[in-house]
Amino acid sequence: MLTPKCKTGNIVLEPLAPETDALLAGTIGQLGYPGAEAVTDKIWPQIHGGIKTCLELARPKTLCRSTPFRALEKKAIRGNGLLLETVNWTRLAARMSGICELCCFAVTLGPDIDKVIKDLSPTDMVRAFMLDAAASILAEQYADQVHRQVRRHYEQAGVEASARFSPGYCDWPIAMGQAAIFAFLEPEAIGIHAASTGLMKPRKSVTAAVIAAKAMPEQSPCFLCARKCAHRRAPYAETETSRSEGSMQS
Repeated sequence: MLTPKCKTGNIVLEPLAPETDALLAGTIGQLGYPGAEAVTDKIWPQIHGGIKTCLELARPKTLCRSTPFRALEKKAIRGNGLLLETVNWTRLAARMSGICELCCFAVTLGPDIDKVIKDLSPTDMVRAFMLDAAASILAEQYADQVHRQVRRHYEQAGVEASARFSPGYCDWPIAMGQAAIFAFLEPEAIGIHAASTGLMKPRKSVTAAVIAAKAMPEQSPCFLCARKCAHRRAPYAETETSRSEGSMQS
């Protein structure tokens, strides 16, 4: 397969900033409430306290690197120094036109939040729980911000960017995926380390990959997958194509 020439230049990330309304709404959902109306007067101060502590402790750092696309294999997408071994994303990539780059990025809130959660847990489980929930949402919020910056970068070059996908989600095994991203991106440079299981420290860290192509009918493979998943981005749309592609997995 010929690789399209699509040099988009280095991706320069801008500073991250918390989106406070979305952080509050996300934290409420992370705690299991269906909405703000379900939160009692007693709980509100604890939620706000958790968010306040989270924002005070967070020291966000980011890292991003792209590489030219090289080949679409049966169950993997290959770039220079990077192999993304996920069947569903490979199936999605096969539907794209002119894949030119693969991009990986990492975001972390830093180690201080982990330390405070650990210190609080034996004596004040509620505060630890609130802080943990807020930090989980903030890490994802920052990952979304980085993804939007990556997408804008590619749009300015006349290229589309896929949804971000992370090890442990869809059909990408967490240990295998983290090993691939860490070997390529080296997130240790911003203080992120991964165990052999793929779990990261600091815990409030996110790694992800993005595909860049001239055209992509869909940006995530959820419509190809029949599994019931809380993180689904699109409904399953079974077609003759998806059935035949699905048979390749067995």
